[in-house]
Amino acid sequence: MNKKKLIVILAALVAAIAIAFIFPSNVGRAQQVSDINVEQAASAVSQKIESLTMKPVEVTKVYYKGDLVGVLTDGSRIDQVIAEKQSSLADDNISDYKIGLSRDVYTVREKSFWNYENRDDEIIRYLDDHSLFVADTTKIEFLRDDKVTQTIYVKSISQFTEALREFVLMFVDSDVFFKLEKGEVIPALTSYGTQDVNVYLEEVIKASSSGAEVSEILDSKEAIFDWLCYGKEKNLSYYTVKEYDTVQGIASSNGLSSTQLLSLNRDIQDINQTLVVGQQLNITYFDSPISVVTESQNYVREITYPESPLYLKDDTMDVGEIKVSVEAQNGYNDNLYTEIYVNGVLSGYRQESSKVVEKPVQGVYLVGSHAVTYTGSISFGLPCYNAAITCDYYGYGGHTGVDFINPYNRYGEVLAVTNGVVTMNAHSAAAGNFYRIDAGTDENGDSFMLRYGHMKVPGYFEVGTYVYQGMIIGQIGSTGRSTGPHVHISVYVNGVQTNPCIYLPCELCRRY
Repeated sequence: MNKKKLIVILAALVAAIAIAFIFPSNVGRAQQVSDINVEQAASAVSQKIESLTMKPVEVTKVYYKGDLVGVLTDGSRIDQVIAEKQSSLADDNISDYKIGLSRDVYTVREKSFWNYENRDDEIIRYLDDHSLFVADTTKIEFLRDDKVTQTIYVKSISQFTEALREFVLMFVDSDVFFKLEKGEVIPALTSYGTQDVNVYLEEVIKASSSGAEVSEILDSKEAIFDWLCYGKEKNLSYYTVKEYDTVQGIASSNGLSSTQLLSLNRDIQDINQTLVVGQQLNITYFDSPISVVTESQNYVREITYPESPLYLKDDTMDVGEIKVSVEAQNGYNDNLYTEIYVNGVLSGYRQESSKVVEKPVQGVYLVGSHAVTYTGSISFGLPCYNAAITCDYYGYGGHTGVDFINPYNRYGEVLAVTNGVVTMNAHSAAAGNFYRIDAGTDENGDSFMLRYGHMKVPGYFEVGTYVYQGMIIGQIGSTGRSTGPHVHISVYVNGVQTNPCIYLPCELCRRY
């Protein structure tokens, strides 16, 4: 071999060594980079990069609310899980939901030169734990002042509409409701009675397509109706009807109004309906997440009381003698009120008009001394302003009186229903703060004594004080054995308890 050929061979060998050193072969293997322990940045599921390849592979990146959850090695895993969940619904006879991913989740398929650590199971578990596999459904939002106060998911908007209509009809007359739906205006009352004139929700309702876990979806009209009544936590209480029970008595003894009890038990149509012994009545107080506001007009004749009578001394009369100079007379006004109810509970009112029908007449008596009782005609009024009755005489067993409320002022004034002397101002476990007032003897020789019970504080007048009909003598309360503010009136005629409404003008009262 001559010297020139040797130089060429050596030069080629050196070049080959240099090329091999600069460009090592990658054929048949991936360059190992695990020793540098590269982490996948900002992913919810911790995931390492195991290797780098010269040939890109397809991966699926999963994002939730814009943040990376992780990288799926098998991009079909999500579809497989969705199919399994769909199949599970069919096994449970719930095949009419379409399962998919939450709208907050999206996936991106792309080519990558990185081999990621397989964390497919953890990524699927993350989606499950965060309830991101959902059924297509309708989201209902309730808003006040543009803020969402409640959110529910329903199977269909028609079921929600039907349930909402049924719920609203618990608090408003159906004829009025349908007229209002047609845009009709309800004319004001011109005769005595009550009528609903308007109904609306305090919340704004917004419906939109959404996704939710199947367990979250209210899937029937009945389920939606129950939610409207009691929210998510439904824990109902029931009462078993006993002999002689009445709607009024059951409502009163369980802290409800008769109207509320009727609303809770749609099979009872009327406050005077006869109940069946053993019948189960729902006595659970409404705890609705929404507020149905009903405006109801009440046109009523109300008693107006005269000023306290004048007692004029007459020196020609014997001591202890009393003569009537001017007989005291109650007056009457015709008043129109608009009452505001929220879910069946009176929350306020406004007086629309008042017309004097008959002015009251102040009584004038001639007396020979400051005597406190006399024999003669006895007049009876009502024990509070705007008086309404919540429980009649024997509304339930042992109820030997009548319960009166002022619906416009729950703790309003107690009025003397007739003239008389305070003979007892005391407190007992049953009656709470109570009065006994001796009204004297009428022209027939019958003696009358009245008891006022459950007053908020002790009566305003001491024993021995003479009070006049219509005088403010105390405050409505709920002391003693009582389920709500009222004044209990008992009437004793010749020492025997008698139905107060034989003497008091109860016909002027509404029943609650």
